[in-house]
Amino acid sequence: MMTVNKILPQGRGLSGVLLKRAATVELDWDVRQKSRFDAIDSQGRTIGVFLPRGTVVRGADVLVAEDGSLVLVKAAPQPVLVVRACAEHGSAFDLQRAAYHLGNRHVQLELRPDHLKLEP
Repeated sequence: MMTVNKILPQGRGLSGVLLKRAATVELDWDVRQKSRFDAIDSQGRTIGVFLPRGTVVRGADVLVAEDGSLVLVKAAPQPVLVVRACAEHGSAFDLQRAAYHLGNRHVQLELRPDHLKLEP
């Protein structure tokens, strides 16, 4: 198992050539918000990720293994619900109220002026 304990946000400081040659790993949001997890990269290697607590991995971040190899993180596509206000039965204020109640329950939520996005 290859051990990873360093992250380069958005691959800062790395050349495009290095990023193109790096192995990739596709991770969904639930995994990327953890600081410790196992995954398999595009080269079939098992990687054990041990990052400082509270670290969130984002798409395009680069994980650096102890041996110096690079693994580019890709955000896996995930299904989402798009919630819009119904002009016939409600108003845009209903979106604000829904965002308040969902946020109060710590639901991951993307807030836009005309819609909300959340996991099913």
